[in-house]
Amino acid sequence: MLVLHAYIKVDPTQCEVYLEHAREVMKGSKAEAGCNSYHLYEDTLEPNSFVMVEEWKDAAALEHHFSTEHYKAFKEATGSMLAEPPTLVRYEIASKQ
Repeated sequence: MLVLHAYIKVDPTQCEVYLEHAREVMKGSKAEAGCNSYHLYEDTLEPNSFVMVEEWKDAAALEHHFSTEHYKAFKEATGSMLAEPPTLVRYEIASKQ
């Protein structure tokens, strides 16, 4: 299983619109066969700072996600709303043997 944390800082003037787009991409992403979970959390100490926490069945599922129309539309619509480039951290979860 793969876990992806995307740390995102949004321009305060664009936050509400960003969240509308985030709701749409989460809906589409959660419907993908390889998606185990997909959630957005806001930092309680730093307004307009978020982390998207995603769990994927495997690398193929994550790569498929990046090619979906809902992800591409989200990335295109929200790119200019970010205060800085997102930071992505990818974890591979070791399987239990």
